[in-house]
Amino acid sequence: MKNTIRNVILVLLFSVCARGVELKHVRRELQLECPPGITQTFNGPGDLSVTESRFSFLSVGSEGRAFISKLRSKDAQFYQDVLDNLIMFTCDVEGKEQDRCVPESSEFAAKTWNNECIVAAGHSCDEGTCERTSNCFWDKVQEGQVRKSRFTKDEYEASKEKLYSLNKDSYAGNLAIPTIAGIAVACVIFWLWVLYFMVRYCCCCLWKSCSICKSCSPIPHEDGYSACVQWVMPTIVYVSCFIGLVTSGFTAIVGNEDIDEAATVCFAYASLLIENLRAFLVTTSMPLEELTSIVANAAQDALAIFDGTDYVRITANHIIQAFGDFIALHMVGFDGNEGALTEVQDTFVANVEPVVDQIQGMLDTLEGDLYDSSDMINSTLFTAVSQIGSLVENTEVWQTNVTTFEGIESEIRPMRLAAVLVFFLIGGAICLGGMVGIFAARRNKDSRLAAMIDLSSILSALLGSLCIVVASLTLLVSFLWHDVCEISSIVTNDFEPIMGETIAKGANAVFSGVNLAVAFNLTDRIDFEEKLNEGLAQIENVNITEQFELVLLPLEDIQTSIVDNVQSLSYTALGETFQTGIPSVCEFVYNWTMPDLTEPWDRPAMTTQWNLNSTGVPATEVRVNNESPEKYIDRLYSLAGMCDTSVGDCCLGADCTRVQNESCNSGSNCKREYSCELISQTVRTAFEKWHDANRMSANLGVECPSDLTCPTQEFQVIGNNDTLVELVSAYGENITDTAGSLVNIANTTVGDAMEQVQTFLCNMNITFVATGYEQVRDEVCGTMLGGFTQINFGLWSLGVCLETIAVIGAILATRLRGETKKEVSERWRDASFRQDKKVDVV
Repeated sequence: MKNTIRNVILVLLFSVCARGVELKHVRRELQLECPPGITQTFNGPGDLSVTESRFSFLSVGSEGRAFISKLRSKDAQFYQDVLDNLIMFTCDVEGKEQDRCVPESSEFAAKTWNNECIVAAGHSCDEGTCERTSNCFWDKVQEGQVRKSRFTKDEYEASKEKLYSLNKDSYAGNLAIPTIAGIAVACVIFWLWVLYFMVRYCCCCLWKSCSICKSCSPIPHEDGYSACVQWVMPTIVYVSCFIGLVTSGFTAIVGNEDIDEAATVCFAYASLLIENLRAFLVTTSMPLEELTSIVANAAQDALAIFDGTDYVRITANHIIQAFGDFIALHMVGFDGNEGALTEVQDTFVANVEPVVDQIQGMLDTLEGDLYDSSDMINSTLFTAVSQIGSLVENTEVWQTNVTTFEGIESEIRPMRLAAVLVFFLIGGAICLGGMVGIFAARRNKDSRLAAMIDLSSILSALLGSLCIVVASLTLLVSFLWHDVCEISSIVTNDFEPIMGETIAKGANAVFSGVNLAVAFNLTDRIDFEEKLNEGLAQIENVNITEQFELVLLPLEDIQTSIVDNVQSLSYTALGETFQTGIPSVCEFVYNWTMPDLTEPWDRPAMTTQWNLNSTGVPATEVRVNNESPEKYIDRLYSLAGMCDTSVGDCCLGADCTRVQNESCNSGSNCKREYSCELISQTVRTAFEKWHDANRMSANLGVECPSDLTCPTQEFQVIGNNDTLVELVSAYGENITDTAGSLVNIANTTVGDAMEQVQTFLCNMNITFVATGYEQVRDEVCGTMLGGFTQINFGLWSLGVCLETIAVIGAILATRLRGETKKEVSERWRDASFRQDKKVDVV
């Protein structure tokens, strides 16, 4: 079973997409919770009333168990100490149990679910080895913590003495005290009887010389006995002991019947447990067999889902980078819109990124754990199914063995009953023989049958001592039985100290009602379930279209802001320059139109009314060397100054011989009229902002300016071939399609695999084993132990009754040979009468 579970865990690695996830809008409901009725349960073998013994209503087994428990009077800590000492005593502390490091390939290597060695603090294993899992010597290893032995060295050395040394403080000594006391009492009684019978039958010479010996002799009192003392009271006691003997025998018979009943029930539970185990194995193998037929197709369906989805993470990162590029490129022209665009970038990260993370995780899981592992999965599935098949065959052998042992137990029941009754039958026969002797002696003191009283007394004394010895030994067995039951209750609380942590995970799960899949951390080992569950829940509960609209709508608002706050204001500022300035010096007489902003040189060619800063003379408004609109405006609307005085620093380029009222562009005496300079700055700034806004619009992508390529060349040069809107919109459409493929995963063979793995994991609940164990334990530690204690009580009662019969028999053997006081009186009267008559004759 251990190997099967290990292989099955490997099988589950394929199921990236497996284990249920509830999808409201698909044809299947794949749930994490196991549907009702899918798990195996242990219902017991049905009505067991037919197995009840004939005398169950007379059984006092529960009282017997309570009395044994009261006699032991040990608390839970006592039994925990006994269990600890047993663990220490059976641990090979000088051998391999003490080895702390084992090869990495060993099944006892302590590793994480990522197959990495767990490293304790303050110790390192050699290369190629790992810390071993816990055992009887080493406690659990925990990452980064100091590891200790389970017990100290002194405790290991003292465990043997604490278990079975000859002192009363050891477990064996404490357990044996009542038995030794009982055997000692039996021996004392036996030797007292030997001494008594030797004096009574072998030392007749001492009968008259020793008063004590005379009391032990078969010589009756000369003065006679009253009828009550001679035979009535002893006979009543004798008969009462006989009744007690019969009652003891019947108590033992009832106890034996209880043992028979418990054995029958135990075999029934064992048989049903094997049937449940067989059903569990068959149920477990069914989804695995189904998986072998669909895993290849599931891998291909997984490929169809994740193929071509590299864009998911790459594009998401690209979008975030594109926002940064946009902000950096248009930092100057934002005019307050930078914060708005940063908020859009943050919205994308906050609302879209979580969905992207879930989808990417699911895609990675489909690729890595299903598609890439399909060959290993098929191989492991084949091995697991084969091993489960072998175990199913073994259950038939186990069932046959149970039937065989049940037959053997049924055959030895008469022998066990005979062994129980032999003492009572012999004791009863001895007692009856004594009663025959009593009645014969009452009729005729010289009857040969009267000797049966002596014989019954001797045999009763011997058998009584033997019964006390046997009762003491069976009391020891009862104590040991009771202690084993108590310890078994402690063991099932945690199997780790006994089995080690690897196997104990499964055993503890069985007895704590935990699914084996949970106990072996399959949800951590094969985290496909968590990824798919969280991913699909995210996709289902979040409207992806709305999340992308939270990004796209603010971009439209930014576009509106660009038009309203930049382009419109720039156009208005240009319009305000119409017919302004100083006439005949720098008068602006042109009324700007919208086309003038994109290709200002297309206006009717005129000569400027001002001197250009670059030449110092007016110029024709024509384009030079295909200059850009920005350079055109900057050249044409940069005004030259005028020398203020005839002498001083006033230059036009390199010519510093300029005189008063001549044009200039540098020098301390080169002056500009304020209004003309202000107007020219207004034109240049408005034109610059207009074209900056146009480029922003072109790279934003909400509206593409007709005169530009969207995105602009400069935006493309830094790695952005699409506008922000195009990038986000296309990504939203693609991610929605990919999410749809994942949501509809249940309609593919991957969904079939998910259902089969879900079925498999749900059937990993084998708590029926614990239920069966508890049922068997209740019978063994309840009814069966109760029956055994009744036999023990019967033996004690038999021993006491036989010893009492031996004493009464010895008394009756003497007294029935004597005379009653009335007979003595009559004899003396007759003797006196005869003496008187003899005197008269003389």
